[in-house]
Amino acid sequence: MLCGDNPIMTRLLYLFALALTLLTSSCFAESIALTGNEARPPKIHSEEGTPRGILVEILHFIQKETKQDFNLKLYPFSRAYKDALDGKAGIIGLSRSEDRLALFDYGNEPLYIDDVVLVVVKGKEFAFSTHSDLNGKRVGNQRGTRFGPQFELAVKEGRIEIIEAGHPAQLLAMLSKGRVDTVLFSSGKAGLAEALFSSEARELLEKEVEFSVLPTPFSRDPNFMAFAKSMNRTDVLKKVDAALKKGYASGEIPAIINRFSPRPERHTATGKEQ
Repeated sequence: MLCGDNPIMTRLLYLFALALTLLTSSCFAESIALTGNEARPPKIHSEEGTPRGILVEILHFIQKETKQDFNLKLYPFSRAYKDALDGKAGIIGLSRSEDRLALFDYGNEPLYIDDVVLVVVKGKEFAFSTHSDLNGKRVGNQRGTRFGPQFELAVKEGRIEIIEAGHPAQLLAMLSKGRVDTVLFSSGKAGLAEALFSSEARELLEKEVEFSVLPTPFSRDPNFMAFAKSMNRTDVLKKVDAALKKGYASGEIPAIINRFSPRPERHTATGKEQ
């Protein structure tokens, strides 16, 4: 007897085919490639090849809320940015700037607001309240970071000299040797603490040295997820925005950020445990 002669069998076969189609589409749902900076602890970094940090944990929350899978790979910022610019992947932890807004689609909601602070060698503090207070100073900065049009104009006009390095510990080494007057650090004092107790710092800091964070932050820098305009991923960004709004309103994302605050006994901004 042919299946077409048996309506019950035909219906069962149809339901089986439908279930198989749904299962296949679920198992093979599109995974979206993302990239980011491998050396910005505690915000985002690579630990033995595994992405770690605040942004990574927030991304896990977004995946749970949106049911969207992201495949995150971290590289030195120059490569990560180029891959994102070429449309090979989206990027997380990207600041907005006028030139980038012409190249990338951004979400409306920041993943994380980065407190950028100025670090100096203890005893060499100076008064800081506006960007103009940095005129004539040599400022250490992690390669590839941007801090707004006002600051970039001051650099372009030569009022501030920028000296870049790839890793935060390299910035501290330059500061300890007097090659720069101050260093810009993201993630506030937590970022400084992570750098001080990294293996790179133990190798690069040749002598015991204490550092101090200036009391006025340099800026508050919103970090976003972004995609090259050629990728046309505004639909994904809308879902991410909704998840971020929910996570911040419920307190779940602030709780993630608080887990990365330095322990009180390490919150000393010195080159040794106290």
